[in-house]
Amino acid sequence: PHQGWSSPSVNLKRGNEIEAFNLFRLIGRTEMLPTALYSCCRLSTREVVHGQQREDGTPEAFSPEDLERCVDARMNLLMLDAQIAASIFDVDPSPACISPSMCHEQLAARRRSLPSRYLAVLGTSPLTRYIANNIGQLRLAGAICSSCADMLIARDSSSRLQIWKN
Repeated sequence: PHQGWSSPSVNLKRGNEIEAFNLFRLIGRTEMLPTALYSCCRLSTREVVHGQQREDGTPEAFSPEDLERCVDARMNLLMLDAQIAASIFDVDPSPACISPSMCHEQLAARRRSLPSRYLAVLGTSPLTRYIANNIGQLRLAGAICSSCADMLIARDSSSRLQIWKN
């Protein structure tokens, strides 16, 4: 589990995500709501549905409308995560590839193994770097060349950045 989550404008401590979301809504800080909602989407289903406890023991929960918004956002993030996982290796080797046949074979193998390799991690967060980390391991193992690894990591980063911008 994550210990906390932050962006340039928000630093959320683990355990106060729903409280932060509700506070931002209450004080009209709508520019902070996307970061707070994203942080809430990473909570367990139990916490999303039943809420959290503040440090003083007071329960903190979503309004019914915000609970629906969070559940919908979690589903949308899961679908976006699946789209990235399904498409990241669906590419030809980099034009600068030094081993086109090896890299082509590895990219094809990753596409074929997608269900068993990535479905288990879907939903963790489409903004995390689990695919980039896997690509880095492929590079270290010599399974793909550095040019192809760099290309795939750039595709992964670009896809995740686009999610955040949207």
